[in-house]
Amino acid sequence: MVRSDNSTTVAYINRQGGVRSTALLTTAEKLWLWASEVVLSLRALHIPGLENRGGDLMSRGGPLPGEWALHPEVVKRVWAQFGTAEVDLFTSRRNSHCALWFSMALSDDPPLGVDAFAHEPWPRKLLYAFPPLRLILLGRVRREHLSIILVAPDRVGAPWYSEMTQMKVGQPWALQRFPVPSSGGRCLKRQVQSLPTLGQPLQAWLLRGTG
Repeated sequence: MVRSDNSTTVAYINRQGGVRSTALLTTAEKLWLWASEVVLSLRALHIPGLENRGGDLMSRGGPLPGEWALHPEVVKRVWAQFGTAEVDLFTSRRNSHCALWFSMALSDDPPLGVDAFAHEPWPRKLLYAFPPLRLILLGRVRREHLSIILVAPDRVGAPWYSEMTQMKVGQPWALQRFPVPSSGGRCLKRQVQSLPTLGQPLQAWLLRGTG
């Protein structure tokens, strides 16, 4: 467990990268490749600003760098395609799409607790995650025989991509075709296409763990 007052550090560790910095994306990928071989699990927890006022000043005034969320209208279409998810694994109070959710911030007072990976087992309901901790998340889904709607870039060469294709139910559903605003007020289609570190369009996958 990495505890940090730097929200960018927490976001890049927990999301296995990000969309703002190529250098930080490369560093995060190297860290996760190392972690997959050396440690059993790796996750980061943000230290609330009230407990670390000096170090937390840079995260004030807006959403955390890792708080990317699909627009509610896009989520409705995903639910219509795959079914309505009941548990949001990695979110915050302002971005959750489900009544039940885990957060990485104590201040959110999440209904299911802080840090989904610190809780076992996960609820046996249809789960939702965007973006996920893909390598470890897929292992949990498979081991616990769970079902999840997962939103991820269409990165064929990524280490988690082949695992997803083995667990998929039906075909993934491309999201970049819908030019609706993101929760931050920007067009999802334009945002995805303008971020070279993301590289590929987003897809929603219905995955099922088979043990």
